[in-house]
Amino acid sequence: MVKIYDILFNKIYAWNLRKWGVGDIPHWNATLGVSFIMFINLISIALLFELAGVNIFLQQNIDKSIIALLALLIFSFNYFRYLHNQKFKRIVQMHKQEGLGSIIKGKYYMTIIVTFSLIILIVLALLNSAIHE
Repeated sequence: MVKIYDILFNKIYAWNLRKWGVGDIPHWNATLGVSFIMFINLISIALLFELAGVNIFLQQNIDKSIIALLALLIFSFNYFRYLHNQKFKRIVQMHKQEGLGSIIKGKYYMTIIVTFSLIILIVLALLNSAIHE
């Protein structure tokens, strides 16, 4: 599972580097992008549990500081995964030697991850609001 996020990191990094260059700190942007997708996926899992009747993660009046803490924990995890001691350079170097098939597969994975993460979140949120009306 972590490999998929590494592919996503690399694709965001490479796109940002091509589009705006090194001055736009592509490694930080890629880390934020991966953290955002992870956060969306965790919220989707929480919504799925809530639809199943388990009200552990999301409560009616959840404190915003808990959500902010969760986002900060995800970003901290990704900071140490990608940025600390410039670990992202190993991931980028590993993906530089990709063949055309791997590049296409990586773009496919990235599109699937981002699209389905957003679609699943929206569908679960709509289902959850319809059930709890």
